[in-house]
Amino acid sequence: MMDPRVIDKFSLKAQWTTDSVEAFWRACYDLDLEAARSSRHMAPLIADLLALRFAPPRRVFLIGDRDPIMAEALLGAGFQVARADIGPWLTPPARELEAQEHWLGAVDTIPAAGEFEIVLSAGMLESLLEDELDTFLAALKISGGAVVIAIPNGERLEENLAVCPQTGTMFHTAQRLRAFDRYGLADFLASSGLETVAELEAELNETVLTEVLEKEPDLVERPHAVIGAGTTLISISRPLALAENERANIDFYGPNGWLAARRRRADASRSPVPKRWQWTRSNIDDFWSRIVGTPLDDLSFGKVSGSKFLSGVEPWLVPCGRHLDVGAGEGHMAELLAKCGYPVAALEPAQSRAEVIEKNLAGLSGFLGRLSGLDDASRGTFDVVLACEVVEHVLEEDLEDFFELLKSALKPGGRIVLSTPNAEDLSRSQIYSPFGNVLFHRWQHVRSLSSETLGQLLRDHGFVPQVIHEVDFGLAALEGTQDLAKTLGANQNGRHGSGADLVAIAVRSGDKKLPPRSLSAAERRIADQDSEPKESGPLSMRLHERLVAGSAAVQVCKLSSATMVGEDGLLWSVELPHTFPSGDHKGRPNRSTLELFEDGVPLGPAHAPHEEIARLGKGRFSHWRRRLLFSTSDGFDPRHSGRHYMAMIRLPNAPALTIRRIASRVARMGLKVGLRVGRAVLSPSIRSRLSKVAGRIEEFVARAEGNTFEKRPIPLADFPKALPESAFSGGPVVLCNNALAWGGAERQIVNTLRALVARLPQPPHLLCRRLGDSADHDFYKGALADHPVEVRNIVDLATARKELALIDAGLERRVADATAWLPIDVQEEIIRFAGDFLALKPLVVHAWQDALSISAGYAARMVGVPRVIISSRNMAANRFAYHRHYMANAYREIASCIDIVMLNNSEAGARDYAKWLELPRERYRIVRNGINPDEIIAPNEAEIQGLRYSLGLAGDTPIVGSIFRFYAEKQPLLWVETAARIAAAHAKCHFIVFGTGPMKEEMITLAARHRFADRLHLPGTIDNAALGLSIMDVFLLTSELEGTPNVVLEASLLGLPVVATDAGGTAETIDENTTGLVAATPDPQLLADHVIMILGQEQWRNRVREAGPVFVRSRFGLERMLDETLNLYRL
Repeated sequence: MMDPRVIDKFSLKAQWTTDSVEAFWRACYDLDLEAARSSRHMAPLIADLLALRFAPPRRVFLIGDRDPIMAEALLGAGFQVARADIGPWLTPPARELEAQEHWLGAVDTIPAAGEFEIVLSAGMLESLLEDELDTFLAALKISGGAVVIAIPNGERLEENLAVCPQTGTMFHTAQRLRAFDRYGLADFLASSGLETVAELEAELNETVLTEVLEKEPDLVERPHAVIGAGTTLISISRPLALAENERANIDFYGPNGWLAARRRRADASRSPVPKRWQWTRSNIDDFWSRIVGTPLDDLSFGKVSGSKFLSGVEPWLVPCGRHLDVGAGEGHMAELLAKCGYPVAALEPAQSRAEVIEKNLAGLSGFLGRLSGLDDASRGTFDVVLACEVVEHVLEEDLEDFFELLKSALKPGGRIVLSTPNAEDLSRSQIYSPFGNVLFHRWQHVRSLSSETLGQLLRDHGFVPQVIHEVDFGLAALEGTQDLAKTLGANQNGRHGSGADLVAIAVRSGDKKLPPRSLSAAERRIADQDSEPKESGPLSMRLHERLVAGSAAVQVCKLSSATMVGEDGLLWSVELPHTFPSGDHKGRPNRSTLELFEDGVPLGPAHAPHEEIARLGKGRFSHWRRRLLFSTSDGFDPRHSGRHYMAMIRLPNAPALTIRRIASRVARMGLKVGLRVGRAVLSPSIRSRLSKVAGRIEEFVARAEGNTFEKRPIPLADFPKALPESAFSGGPVVLCNNALAWGGAERQIVNTLRALVARLPQPPHLLCRRLGDSADHDFYKGALADHPVEVRNIVDLATARKELALIDAGLERRVADATAWLPIDVQEEIIRFAGDFLALKPLVVHAWQDALSISAGYAARMVGVPRVIISSRNMAANRFAYHRHYMANAYREIASCIDIVMLNNSEAGARDYAKWLELPRERYRIVRNGINPDEIIAPNEAEIQGLRYSLGLAGDTPIVGSIFRFYAEKQPLLWVETAARIAAAHAKCHFIVFGTGPMKEEMITLAARHRFADRLHLPGTIDNAALGLSIMDVFLLTSELEGTPNVVLEASLLGLPVVATDAGGTAETIDENTTGLVAATPDPQLLADHVIMILGQEQWRNRVREAGPVFVRSRFGLERMLDETLNLYRL
């Protein structure tokens, strides 16, 4: 019987037989290989899940078990258990089963219908030979009980192949012959007379299962449920009715005969004695040559991570210099280097792979040829030698020659770039091949290196490491190469992500260490292939004139270099947006009205024959159906020339693009730039006025374009979701914020992410939009470095559009129509978030802080994310300079979706937002901030005195201090006015504020006016807030607006008295007269009197040292916050 819905259609080359299957599994158990280990942790969890659905003690019949672990687990769960005798187990049971009351033994015939209530098979269906399927399925059916099958869920078989080095046979590392998702398995079972009644997609992880089932104990009783990543599929089916004569026929001729044959084969089999494969130069070449053209080649480092690696190390490469790729594989990286202007030769010892290189790269400009070794002509001629994922393959006896080759190839002053896995556990990839009776490493690795041992290896062989980075190419594939490039381009050791790979830059002993080049984005030749090129300026006059002069509407598209494909000769092709009309075809060869521009200058002629474009080039192009086939004006590679290509097409049936609309779009772009610059450099008072003026301009522009909130075509609550809720099952939790700048909200995000890691089945994600913009924007990023949190910016616009088009060609247009009343930058941000959410398919999206909450909230609702949380972390947005005219209506739209949770972290904040938006106060939920007391570590006395000494403060000097950003909403001038009054009363008191911001000079000037500037210290930001707080005697906060100030909680946790204004939720963080005092009015004298009183009463301060930590732990504990947050997530 052929399974009709096998996931992968790849036909395995291995011809498994009953003998090879038996040998494979005996060896795996004898050697304790990965294939045999899986049942150890899976079986107890499967048994626990079954016990929740089928209350023990029910009778379970096991079919196809290779070891006793499942039987032991079922007995431990309270079931009565028997097994079909297919031969002895491959490992002995942990204890004698015969003595256990519920053990029913091994039976040599299939029991009659009704004798057992459950028939269970785990890990068998996917590995059976084709001629065993019918009888195996019949054995499941005829017992008449509930049939439970456990298999890997949706496995891609080609990702787990291996090649036997002895025979060249390609086989699956766990002997699997077929794979199913839940739909395919249901169809397959139905074709065999089994009706699926329930499906559980479960991540078999004890922590995950415990957390999920504690909250939803009835989950396993549902017809379909997903737990965690859903990596194992547990199907429950029931046999359809069989006629008596059919049942008798099956009983006699099928399953019982299969059982008997299995027993005979097992009794006759003996464990193989495998040979540990000894790698030699010749068999290594044979091994890699056999991989050429197989699915294993698609998993090579060059193909999977080559472009990420090269874009990261580009600062270490030499433009127009000579590069040598040692161990070049099939030339994936050499080809990219040559195309990007880094001339390269390839040295590949495996003959079959070398032939592929010569075939694919011959004639490519910048390819210096394939070398079999170094001759006198090539020795000492290379500026850079790359050896990517090679050193782990080099035999011990060849190491000296390998490093000598690297040294000999280099010019004086040249460098090597070397990569290898970081501290790899070699045993995890040990494979047994029954097709050669050998044990071998799947990837031919012969050594494992850490950063320390790699550094020593380089020094032992005549090199001096310049840097050794620990990086994560898998993470870069998910979040882009920006962070990876920062790490690899640095001249000091760095770590990125999990650090699963090592990248070393080294020079020969005695050579000078030259620093890497500092490259701007425009100077990079090996760009991130997933990023969209940025505009260098406004459109040229020639393109602009066409936009203004057209009597019909036009659509303009910037062509992304990431989507350009080199074809024959000078011809390039690119897929056009789905919104563009179809172009020429055989019946109408001159149909298209598309115009193509290179840096604003028109190219042509259009409608050129494709052969002519490839042969002659010079700007010829053709819009053929949905593709644009074109050539550049000078024949240069358009992906790396730095030029911008724009396609414009007229839409004759659409309204004209008027001058007024063009002007409004120009105004939008100018306004966007002006606001960004103004908010960065102008004073707070001017910024506030600028924000109000900008809001009026934005409203005017929107009305000029006819796009207003009142005229929106569809409310957000009525927008049809792009995907059903089920599409997001098993997806991650995604938090969204602007960046990880120095602020209280960002600190709370970090606390939340770090705590969620231990509470979620898979790592949470943090999507930002301004990571990497500056060091300030990345301030807290390091706090997540040692936690498995996926942190990155949202995808670029081009990538997002592709994701939307994959779901539905018209989705982007529907989103654009529904959001057309919003500012252009917000519309684009919604598209970017929507594309990212469609790719990630998150189960939960939790957006933080106003502007980004709106765009992420819109996107999450539109694509169909099941659970959306919109957090506001302060008082209402209309109180701040960043407020924009659209926010209130956008928030009301989001709040109108009753399935979206509106959240604030204080009662005051919730009331303020509800009042602003004219919503019931009950529309907002409250989850107060959470502080992890274990992470707020009080420094020792030596550290405290060290900081005091560095600031020029004596050990007994009274200090009033604070930590905040120097922005208007924090009222830093009120803080200085208060300090002035304290200074007048306390001649020895000093004042310190850790922070930064545009009002610093105003603070210094005001302090000088009050004649205490010499006692005011503004040292900048501080990484260790606990240390900064610990040198203070009183903490003073004078904000006008606050949500829940984390710094107040941290001060109280350290026993530091707090004096603060009654700003927003600040009062909720202080136990009045116990942990601090709240000033009823923002009066500097009142605030000063409070501080002076505390400074004068040591007994009062001592009480705070005890009461502060108790108050914070009870009301703002991290576990409490996490429990409430996960409850909102419904996890």
